[in-house]
This record gives sequence, structure tokens and C-alpha cells, in this order.
Amino acid sequence: GEGWAAQPDFPPAPIYDPHEAGLLLAKLSMKYDLAWFDFWPSDIAGHKGSMKDAVDLLTGFDLVFGGLLEAWEERDDLIVLSSDHGNIEDLTIRGHTLNPVPALLIGPHAKRAQFEESLRDLTDFSPAILSTLLSN
Repeated sequence: GEGWAAQPDFPPAPIYDPHEAGLLLAKLSMKYDLAWFDFWPSDIAGHKGSMKDAVDLLTGFDLVFGGLLEAWEERDDLIVLSSDHGNIEDLTIRGHTLNPVPALLIGPHAKRAQFEESLRDLTDFSPAILSTLLSN
């Protein structure tokens, strides 16, 4: 919540310890068929081009992700971690890169296999998400 809390004219936002934020993200996701977490600060860090900022940011995100995984346990759901474009992997470029972005799938083998079977590039994410939601 630090990014939102620092914005002028925004309502107050709660600020959580990164690990606690991951635990809360897992708990919140249990209420919905689809929960979306947009980690936009990585985009800002990529545009700034500072290695220290990028490493600090990714270290904090790792703690959030660790909390999410800790709370996830053996749920019969799928976590999809990816990006809508490259930029933090090449800090010499201030804009978005054309590099391929990875996709990390966490969950039961059958759900991961179904999701990835038609996943070739970023344009395949929406159909894969829709297919996964409709098959449940």
C-alpha cells in the first residue's frame, strides 16, 4: 500500500509488511473465481533504470510472493505469475522491451497443463484464463 498511500489526493491506504500482504492476498483470493494482483511498481523501477531500486523492489516482491505461497498450501487453484511486457530485465532501456516474458504456473498439475497447452505468447493469456474459468 506504500505506493497508493504516497499519492496526493488519494484516500488513506493500509500499509502491510510484505509477507503479511502475501498472506492477505491469498485470503482475499479465496472469495473470488478470479483475483488479479497488479504489481505496477516493477514497471516504474524498470523505467527509472536503477539496479538498486529494481533489486530492492524484487526482494520485497519475493516476500509478498512467499506469504502468498505459504497461505496457498494445497489449494485446487492456479496461480499465474507473468508480465504484460518486458522492461525490468534490461535497465538500459527506459521503455518497454520486446523480450519474451516468462509465465510461472503454480497449482495442481492438471490445471497447469490445461493452462499452458495453448500458451505461446502474451495474446494467449486471456483465452487461457477464460478456458480455465469455464472448465471449473
